[in-house]
Amino acid sequence: MTKPGRSRGARGFTMLTTTTLIAIVGVSALVVLDLIDLDFAQIAQQRRTMASREAAEGGLMELLNDQDVLANLPTMETTQLKATHQPSTSSVFGNAHAVKGDRDFDADVELIRQVPLLESSHSVVRALVYDVRIEARTGDGGTSRIEAEVFRISASKPGTVQPRMHAR
Repeated sequence: MTKPGRSRGARGFTMLTTTTLIAIVGVSALVVLDLIDLDFAQIAQQRRTMASREAAEGGLMELLNDQDVLANLPTMETTQLKATHQPSTSSVFGNAHAVKGDRDFDADVELIRQVPLLESSHSVVRALVYDVRIEARTGDGGTSRIEAEVFRISASKPGTVQPRMHAR
């Protein structure tokens, strides 16, 4: 025979244990959901950063391969030895795309210095060294900035005196 007090006590203990386990499972589920939310936020930020970095690197390559840009790079006569560039309407890295989304870049090009490469009685060949800064933005808020130092070969006739101006 069982005593009535023990049965009631065992039921109370079972109820307390069940309630405690449900609370622990609930708190654990909230912690897991919070961690998953944090992971999704980090993945989204990484995706925005990668997309803007791709746009910045692509913008640099597009800028360096665009013949119109190369013709308009700053020279020693350019005010403050600087020029800016906005992507053209045919830009792959500066327009909205169905697959890649909305992205844009702009560039600042600064003439840093001239470096003599070759001098002869027929011509003087120099390298014009430029500092190129590209800043890219994506429609979802990602931004990236890259800098590159590039040079362009320039030839002139002997006796041509180049101005002694340097940006740095």
